[in-house]
Amino acid sequence: MTASPSSDAHASLLRQALKSVVALGARQALVQIANLIGGIALVRLLLPKEYGVYAVISFVLGFATTLGDVGLGASLIRDPEQPTEHDYRVVFGAQQALIACAVLGLWIAAPYIAAAYELGESDRWLFRAVGISLLLTGFQTIPAIRLERTLSFDRLSIVEVSQALMFNVVAVSCAWAGFGAQTFAYAIVARALTGALVIQLVSPWKLGIHWDWPLLKRHLAFGLPYQGIGAVSLIKDSISPLLLGLTAGTAAVGHVTWAGMVAAYPVMIMMILQRLYLPTFARFQQDRAMLGAVVERVIWATNAVAAPLAILTMVLFEPLTVLLFGEQWLGAHRLFLLLWSANIFVPTVTPLLGLMNALGHSRTALAFAVIWMVGTWLFGVPLILQFGELGFGMANVLVQLTNLALFRVAKRHVPFEIVKTVTPAWVVALGVGGVVYVLNRALPVHNHLMLVLYLLLGAGLYAASVYTFNRRAFTQARELLRKST
Repeated sequence: MTASPSSDAHASLLRQALKSVVALGARQALVQIANLIGGIALVRLLLPKEYGVYAVISFVLGFATTLGDVGLGASLIRDPEQPTEHDYRVVFGAQQALIACAVLGLWIAAPYIAAAYELGESDRWLFRAVGISLLLTGFQTIPAIRLERTLSFDRLSIVEVSQALMFNVVAVSCAWAGFGAQTFAYAIVARALTGALVIQLVSPWKLGIHWDWPLLKRHLAFGLPYQGIGAVSLIKDSISPLLLGLTAGTAAVGHVTWAGMVAAYPVMIMMILQRLYLPTFARFQQDRAMLGAVVERVIWATNAVAAPLAILTMVLFEPLTVLLFGEQWLGAHRLFLLLWSANIFVPTVTPLLGLMNALGHSRTALAFAVIWMVGTWLFGVPLILQFGELGFGMANVLVQLTNLALFRVAKRHVPFEIVKTVTPAWVVALGVGGVVYVLNRALPVHNHLMLVLYLLLGAGLYAASVYTFNRRAFTQARELLRKST
C-alpha cells in the first residue's frame, strides 16, 4: 500500500525535527559543559556581590532585548508562507530601529542604574556594554530566522557553541586577572561579536532595509502578544534584581542567582529545545491527532531527561556544592529546595507554551505569563520583605502551582495525556535517587572521583530502566534518525 503524500510529509518533518533534536542536544551538551566549567570558575573567583552584578546585567540585557524585538522574528518563523527577501529586510529594518532606541536609552540611563545599586562610577560602562552587545546581536536575527524556519539547528548550533565558548573563556580570563564585575562587560560584548561574525559564515545574508507598514502590521498582530510573553516574564523575574537587589543588596541577588542556577540546571538543559517547538508544532497544526501524538512524545522526552538530573542534583546537593562551588554556598540549601520545585512543572510547561503559540493562541500564552508575573509579585513582595531571599523561593513554589491551569487549557485544543506521560520517568528517577541517597549515606562522597562515579551510577541505572520499558519508542526514533541522514 502506497503512503499518502500527507503521511510522507509528516514522516519527513518528523525526521527533520528529530535530526534537529540531535543537533540541539549535541549543542546543548557542549554549551552546558562550557557554562558549567565557566560557572564553577566564576563562582570561585568572584565574590557573591560581584556575581550578583552579573544577574543585574543579565536582567538589563533581557529588558533591552525585549524592547528591541516585538515578536517580528517569531512571526516570520511561524508564517506558513515562505518569507521573501523583502519580508526579511522589512523586519530587519524595524528591529534595528527599535534596537537603536534601546541602546540610546541604555547609554543615557547607565550612570543612574549604577548609582541605584551603589556601584562605582566606572561600573556605568557595564551597562553601556550591554547596549553594544545588543547592537551586535541585532545582526544575527535574520540569518537565525532563516535557519530556524528550515529546522537547520545543526548549523545554528555552530554559532551558539562558539558564543558560549567565547563568553566563558573571556569571563574566566578576566575574573582570573582580577577585573571583578567588569569581567562581564568584556564577556558579553565578545559573545555578541562572535555570534554576529560566525552566523554570517554558516548562513550568509546580504544586509538590507525596506519599509512596508502593511506587512509590519500583519506580523505585529501575532508578534506583539508573543513578545508580550517575554516582556511579562521579564517583569516577573525582575523581582530578584529589583526588589531583592535594592532592599538586600547584590550579594542576596548573587545567592538567589546561584541557587536558581543549580536548582534549575536539569530543566535549563532542555530549554534550548523551546526554539524547536514553535516551528515544529506549527507544521502539524492542521492535523490535531498527529499534533497531539507529537506533543506527548515531546513532553515524555523533556521529563525523561529532566527527572533524573533533578533528583540526582537534590540527593547529592551537599557534595556537589562543597566539591564544585565551595562550602560558603551550603547555607543556600533551603533556598535551593524551594527553587528546585520548578523541575516538576517546567519540562511540561515549556512545550505547551510553544504549542499555544504554534496554534496561533499567543494571547492565551500571554495571559498565563501575566498570571505568573502577578503571582510572583503578589506573593513575592510580602514574603521577600519578611523572609529575605528565602521568601523569593517560597513565592516561586506558589506560582508553580498555577501551571495546573495551563495543562487544562492546552488539552482543550489538542488531545494528549500528561499524567500518564510524565509519571513513569519521575517514578523511575525517584527509585534511582533513593538508591544513590542510601549509598551516599553509607559511603559519603568525599572527592571528585566518587562524585562522578555516583552520578554515572545513577544515570546508568536510570537509562537502563527507561530503555527497558520504552524499547519500542527508542527503536522507532533510531529508525527515523537513520532515514534522515
